[in-house]
Amino acid sequence: MENSYDALDKLFNVGADVIVLDRIPLEANERYCVFHTMSGDKIPWRILSWDRLNKCKGTSYSLLFQQKLPRWPNQPDASDEFCLYYKKVI
Repeated sequence: MENSYDALDKLFNVGADVIVLDRIPLEANERYCVFHTMSGDKIPWRILSWDRLNKCKGTSYSLLFQQKLPRWPNQPDASDEFCLYYKKVI
């Protein structure tokens, strides 16, 4: 996504009871890298910051479940990817 944080802001402001973010790349600091596909294509990859994600979610949602997913074996600079499950705070 070109405007990842804008999209996350909008998502967390929809008011859904549950929000699931699957295979979201997260690290302590935001950075960019290039993802090399099996076919040889190169895809720009934005790795998001935990702090900025938490600012997007604000206080309206709490993180109920977090699973760290395996890294891509052929990507030496790949980030950790996560599945995150948020529940709206009532």
